[in-house]
Amino acid sequence: MKTLKVLAGIIFISGLILPGVVQSQGTGTQLTYTRSFPLAGVAERFTPFNTADVSIYFQTNNALDILAHLEYSQLNQVNTEDLYYDDISMNLLVWGASVDWVYPLTESKLKPYVGGGVGLYRWDFERDEYSIPDTTVAADTAVFKTIKPLERGEAAWGLNAIGGIEYKIAGGLAIDVNVRYKIVLASLWPTLRLHLESVDGLQFVNVNAGIRYYW
Repeated sequence: MKTLKVLAGIIFISGLILPGVVQSQGTGTQLTYTRSFPLAGVAERFTPFNTADVSIYFQTNNALDILAHLEYSQLNQVNTEDLYYDDISMNLLVWGASVDWVYPLTESKLKPYVGGGVGLYRWDFERDEYSIPDTTVAADTAVFKTIKPLERGEAAWGLNAIGGIEYKIAGGLAIDVNVRYKIVLASLWPTLRLHLESVDGLQFVNVNAGIRYYW
């Protein structure tokens, strides 16, 4: 079932990109450096981190251009300020592909744009065992109990919103800077919480800077 879901997602994402390939007036390949800031429940567990991704920008005949991404993020720096267990260790891996529809506000050398899109992601979470005080035992000294390790993961859809500026340097070379909000609709994520809270998915705000080359 998981394999069918992933295959269906790949076909769907490919179908979204295909119009950009067919109608493209110019295709740009981009390498992006990202500073990612977790939000909500993810921010309670992990600190901001750096990553990189590869994108392809399709300039089309229509009002909307298409920006396709390959994404990979690994979070393993625990937020020790907000977590109340000192000895806990955990890891979150999120990777996948996404498509944004981008609306250029101008077609000049300095091109601001806004847009949004969808993506298909795979996330996997691992937590090592950790100890907590056992309040059910009456004793003069502290007694601890061990919480077993935990692993969860699934394929999930995501939603994105983006706003940025492209500056064409010379020829086909351009600099792109943007801010992108991403939420992965992870249905199993609430089961991993250390305490009860509202369901909020995996949320990130990414500040991106990249080099784009049109060919």
